[in-house]
Amino acid sequence: MRVAAIATLFKFGSDTCAKMSTGSVDKVNVCSSVPGGFKGESYMERERQLQAHRNSEAPKLVLVGGNYRTMNIDVRERLSLCKVDVPYALRSLRSIDGVNEVVFLSTCNRVEIYAVLNGTDAMALIEFLCCQHRMPRERLISGLYVADDKGACAHLFRVAAGLDSMVIGEPQILRQIKDAYELAMRLKCCGSILSRLFMRAINVGKRVRTETRISEGATSIPHAAVHVAKRIYGNFGGATLLLIGVGEMGLLTLRLFKKNGIGKVVVANRTIERALDLAGQSGAVAISLDELPSWLPGADIIVSCTGSPNFVLSQNMLAEALSRRTQNSKQMLVIDLAVPRDVEPSAAQLNGLKLLNIDDLTDIAEEYRKLRQHEAQAAEAIVQREVEAFWRWWLAKRVEPIVVNMFKAAEQVRLKTLSEFMGRLSPRGDDEIKVVDMLTKRLMKRLLHPLIERLRATAADEGKIKAIEACVELLSAMSNLSGDRNEHIEVGE
Repeated sequence: MRVAAIATLFKFGSDTCAKMSTGSVDKVNVCSSVPGGFKGESYMERERQLQAHRNSEAPKLVLVGGNYRTMNIDVRERLSLCKVDVPYALRSLRSIDGVNEVVFLSTCNRVEIYAVLNGTDAMALIEFLCCQHRMPRERLISGLYVADDKGACAHLFRVAAGLDSMVIGEPQILRQIKDAYELAMRLKCCGSILSRLFMRAINVGKRVRTETRISEGATSIPHAAVHVAKRIYGNFGGATLLLIGVGEMGLLTLRLFKKNGIGKVVVANRTIERALDLAGQSGAVAISLDELPSWLPGADIIVSCTGSPNFVLSQNMLAEALSRRTQNSKQMLVIDLAVPRDVEPSAAQLNGLKLLNIDDLTDIAEEYRKLRQHEAQAAEAIVQREVEAFWRWWLAKRVEPIVVNMFKAAEQVRLKTLSEFMGRLSPRGDDEIKVVDMLTKRLMKRLLHPLIERLRATAADEGKIKAIEACVELLSAMSNLSGDRNEHIEVGE
């Protein structure tokens, strides 16, 4: 039995804390990458240099994740989190040194971390997943994908548009993205960059569904489940459906089975009140989870989609139910739509039962994808335009810290020079001091203005991104202009 233990899942050991806080997680140590290094210097001096190095670096947008294409359900259910666990994961991620912003997206078909990093890299996020879910690094990494900057943006926009879903165009993912973003905002884990990214992603998802027909017709996992059930079971008229779990997916599943002529429906839920409410609306029988053993033998089709961290249906429960079915009963069809799974996988070995999980619906989903190929192309074009628009904003924003630091460095030079020459100028009264101060400020701004405008213009051109990196290096040199070793530099008389 699997038990989700929040206390152990999100508990850092002291050694792990030290690794995560310093960023030394099987990668090049940040300190060693700083020009000149920190060897032999005091702790405070190392911290000062490290902070200066990070401030001069442009923040990086990073995605680390895995989905139904790259990970089978055995791995995905290990990574999936219950709704109550996600805040703990977000706070733990945000506490990692160098993680400025973070959003955690966890659904039945994907686990993705979107982060803004400064002074660390994607390996810190990968190490987090390994530690928190206690998975061997090799097994986890084999199913992960990593993207940064433009690639991360393009991926999120495709996810929001439903283009990366198992069932293309499905609408549920857009709500899940919105929920993940709003939670990160409430917990103050999401800043200006990810806020802009996720708001644009939500708008992209809405635009794609408005301007194309990608979401028309059968566009959800429950649609695929009903399609498979009809292929296997045939006519639903005399069949009994046992639905376990009445969340959003359960409600849609019930509606689709009713639409397709299912006979009797039994609804089981952890809170009986919710089951009774739904049963009253749909003419179903409501039961609690404790009553499942009594109702399993009479069920022909079982669909389970709870958020339970433990198995709801064990192999022994189903074996007992099969032994109590009449001799002429059809094969029992069990469809497990939950991640983590609700049905013990070993139940597939039982005679008289066919067990399917969410990954077994891939073939049906691919049929839906082929039918929507034209709409998918139109959606891809919208996504591409939106990615380019966001990327222009992102590149322009990346130079803003450089601009701010340029002004700070120039202001230091201005104030130092002004203090040196103020005694020689002998201004008469506060008014003349203000005039001199205004003069030097205006001179500084006019000298920097063309450089800054050129820098901003260059930032909008992806092909000139190296020029921005060069400006970062120049900034470090400029910050030293106020040092004593530069005081006597002269350019003519």
